[in-house]
Amino acid sequence: MATATLGATRAGEAKLTRGAAIMAIAGIALAALAWFGVRRGELWAWVTAVVVPVFALAVALPAHYSYNLDTAGHLGLVYADTVLFTVGAVLALAGLQARRDPEGSAA
Repeated sequence: MATATLGATRAGEAKLTRGAAIMAIAGIALAALAWFGVRRGELWAWVTAVVVPVFALAVALPAHYSYNLDTAGHLGLVYADTVLFTVGAVLALAGLQARRDPEGSAA
């Protein structure tokens, strides 16, 4: 019986490691999109850099609530990062729009 528990623990640790690796890879990819795509004024890069983390949050967040991991200690930084990300995305979009139309909307 102890062997089964040990196996389950290792499987849980492997899932946590995969989850951390996926988050790290997504962070690197988003940094590359921001550095090379968004800074060059590519709207597709901005859309991708916004949609990917929003989708990831929409998928991952409900799982935390079902396992009672919805505490401020566990998700507090995620909520703070979401606010920071939203501010950054809005500022980047404003910069992209200004870059695309530097003289304003002269209609």
